[in-house]
Amino acid sequence: MFRAAAPGQLRRANLLPRVAAKLDVAPVSDIIAIKSPDTFVRTIYAGNALCTVKCDEKVKVFSVRGTSFEAAATSGGSAGSEKASSTSPVGLSEWLDQKLTKSDRPELTGAKVVVSGGRGLKSGENFKLLYDLADQLHAAVGASRAAVDAGFVPNDMQVGQTGKIVAPTIVAINKDPEAPIFQVADYGIVADLFKVVPEMTEILKKK
Repeated sequence: MFRAAAPGQLRRANLLPRVAAKLDVAPVSDIIAIKSPDTFVRTIYAGNALCTVKCDEKVKVFSVRGTSFEAAATSGGSAGSEKASSTSPVGLSEWLDQKLTKSDRPELTGAKVVVSGGRGLKSGENFKLLYDLADQLHAAVGASRAAVDAGFVPNDMQVGQTGKIVAPTIVAINKDPEAPIFQVADYGIVADLFKVVPEMTEILKKK
């Protein structure tokens, strides 16, 4: 029995289906818990429901959600590792360059706390409210697809079903008590974000 687990959304979305196809097995993606050697738990419907999956394949290929598991020890363990040799590239593709966004804040996919904003912020300049709050919480800053599509912030800040998967505990702030976000939030504050966020930031500064 062999299991391949890979972190990193873009890499696993690109690589694991190919590996599974080569092995002629069904992959299991983005698992958040392992119940037994052949039973796994993953989220569905944008994280609003849990699905328990039983995989009877002799060779199991799956990816894990990094925020759902404790970091592995840097030494010890019984699993062996083998270094795979890469072959020469085949085809018409050519590697040109790689540019990584650098930030003093934690990486979105690994952060314990993420302060995320949406279209309600009205402009990119207003995201400074979130940056100030995130600095006090030692948190990453994210954004909804609507905020990214509106040009408020760059693509690499997008979180959610169409962006980066982050920790599932949600604290929502919205002045509309009927806002849909409250249906999936763990905690909710009915207030104007332009008033309550600066107040929260000032309170945290005094601690």
